[in-house]
Amino acid sequence: MAKPLSEDRRSAAADSPSEPAPLPTLLAPQRATRVEQPPEGDWLFEIKHDGYRLMSRVSEGQVRLFNREGTDWTAELPRQAQAIAALNLKESWLDGKLVKADAHGVADYTALQQAFEAGQCQDLQYYLFDLPFHDGHDLREQPLETRRSQLKRLLGTRRHSLLRFSESFTAATPDILEGVCALNHEGVIGKRRGSFYQDGQRTLDWIKLDCHIDQQHGAPLTETQARHTDEPSHDFSDGHRESVAGVSLHEPERIIDRDSQTSRLQLAALYQRLGAWLLPQLKARPVALMRAPHGVEGDLFLQRHTEHPGVPHINLLAPALDTGHGRLMQIDRLPGVIEAVQRGAVEFHTWGASSQRLDSPDRLVLDLDPDSTVPWRAVLEGTTQALALLDELGLRGYLKTSGGKGMHVVIPLARHAGWDEVRAFAKAISHYLMTQMPERFTAAQGPRSRVGRIFVDYLRNQRDGCMAAAYSLRARPGLPVSTPVAREELQGLTSARHWHAGNILERLETLPQDPWKGYDNRQRLTARMWAQLGAEPPHG
Repeated sequence: MAKPLSEDRRSAAADSPSEPAPLPTLLAPQRATRVEQPPEGDWLFEIKHDGYRLMSRVSEGQVRLFNREGTDWTAELPRQAQAIAALNLKESWLDGKLVKADAHGVADYTALQQAFEAGQCQDLQYYLFDLPFHDGHDLREQPLETRRSQLKRLLGTRRHSLLRFSESFTAATPDILEGVCALNHEGVIGKRRGSFYQDGQRTLDWIKLDCHIDQQHGAPLTETQARHTDEPSHDFSDGHRESVAGVSLHEPERIIDRDSQTSRLQLAALYQRLGAWLLPQLKARPVALMRAPHGVEGDLFLQRHTEHPGVPHINLLAPALDTGHGRLMQIDRLPGVIEAVQRGAVEFHTWGASSQRLDSPDRLVLDLDPDSTVPWRAVLEGTTQALALLDELGLRGYLKTSGGKGMHVVIPLARHAGWDEVRAFAKAISHYLMTQMPERFTAAQGPRSRVGRIFVDYLRNQRDGCMAAAYSLRARPGLPVSTPVAREELQGLTSARHWHAGNILERLETLPQDPWKGYDNRQRLTARMWAQLGAEPPHG
């Protein structure tokens, strides 16, 4: 799940010089999460150029250019490679976008595609915006501003014919978006000040805010107007419709996942059958929807709020519960789930507290998120060790597969502690595991800290933090399902995607009992537990 970088990690990185490091052979770009408005924080904004993502690797005097999927495009872009070589860099990686600009300086995606097809790429401009590695130094854990400052110095003040620095700007978000949309750009990219470069990750430290085009008048909409648009324009159709649970589905044949060839109608029908298991997880809590308007292989959009005055079958909560935003949503009945699917939702995420008591969390969540090099057997062992610690503390933890790479441990709580205390306790568990088994666990989010280890992510334990609900599908190829498991089932799991759209119903139909039997909200965090972890609760 997309997530922001912790403040304490940022401040530590700001004072830490980068170190010499071997240059990775390949580097997957960090990706942005589409949002309706920025989360709280301090943001820099750049124009969102409609083009091809392009990574540049410089090693031993040779430049290689790679697209987002890691395909080598150097042969297709010799002039751009020569321009990078002219910067005289040593071991480095640069990140940017390849653009074909029209006469007004606006990126023209169709013209870019045509240029590639015709082999006429000599004049395509390369907008550079990040520098993960520079002259043999790993800058990924340096603050965003440090990386961009070094990149800007590399490009210098003279204007390159092919290389451009993607300038950033600050202002009120609606003003920025309205100005950018008025110039017919695609939208803006927001980047959180102080954030790390998290290669291969889609995070809430990088966000997208898109311009939406009014199909009738051809005029760009402001962000506020765009949020009143229920669906992307391509999701409306006068063609064939189907109904599930009384909800009419537009374009029911639209493929949501190419891997499993699951259509919108099939996704809705699956959620209809999962309803008895999913709805108790959603009921009486704010819900966030992970939407996939272009299918799970495309860009994803995490919607936490809506400004639409009424959404069929979905409850809109009182504005006072989360001021400064649109209204929070709550889904208590099956038609609400299907309505969300109709609007492009694939995943359902819930807050860690009930709608009636948002400041009183009733669960603590640990996301055991392994580095890609960690074998699955080590993930199972790490999960067992985390459960053993909870047993020593006198806390009962419940397990579910994440549907991604790791495992989620959910600890139900009585509503006696506030968010500051619950977050601090989760952080204390994370640091205790790292201290006791540093070769296996880390409490640090940066890429170098995570190599070969499991990140015990405690960061979602905050008021507006949310987690993929149990029995929610995940917006990933194959549509894995975040599935509760009993402790005795743990060692039989083959991956975090053990259950998916193709086999989850068979599992549920053959379960002898609920894997989370006994789950209740009675556990409390005690002084003895804090002492066992060698930590103290926050004061005040």
